Amino acid sequence: MARGFQKMPIEDRAAALIFRWREMVRLTGILAAPSMLEILVQRGKKLVTLPF
Repeated sequence: MARGFQKMPIEDRAAALIFRWREMVRLTGILAAPSMLEILVQRGKKLVTLPF
């Protein structure tokens, strides 16, 4: 998770994960394993694939 998540209250973190859940499932289905995604705090931003 992005650095901003650590400063957020736990309820806001959970809400952000639920909000992005469909996008995370869709991207993990498209990308070959192993893959990592950075979940950003802002809702308008897209998930970012991280290098290993």
